[in-house]
Amino acid sequence: MMGDILAHESELLGLVREYLDFAEFEDTLKTFSKECRTKGKPFPKPTGASLRDSTPLIIQKELLAAFDSGDQKAFFRQWEQHVPSAVRDGDSLAQKLEFYLHIHFAIYLLKHSRGRPKAGSRTL
Repeated sequence: MMGDILAHESELLGLVREYLDFAEFEDTLKTFSKECRTKGKPFPKPTGASLRDSTPLIIQKELLAAFDSGDQKAFFRQWEQHVPSAVRDGDSLAQKLEFYLHIHFAIYLLKHSRGRPKAGSRTL
């Protein structure tokens, strides 16, 4: 029972830490970290690279460039790398978005090939 409480507390503290890091509350994060150490609370280190470490604007530009150019493989490579699987698999809004992204890429060539003859086709 006590182990469960500590596991949940550790998870909650980790979420608070992740949010403060994401929102760039640097001073608050330092104070929070110091207070957790002082009180002997579990304070997990961040796992993997945070979005801030990966420069979100670069990630955003790469995602948008792949989206705009119809490069499905590049888009979903970035998507899977930067959107946590827990979000992709457990959040209904993220699943709906991913569904519409697949539709976008499925019809991309149809939308962007209007007025251009297909290779090997003849005009009458």
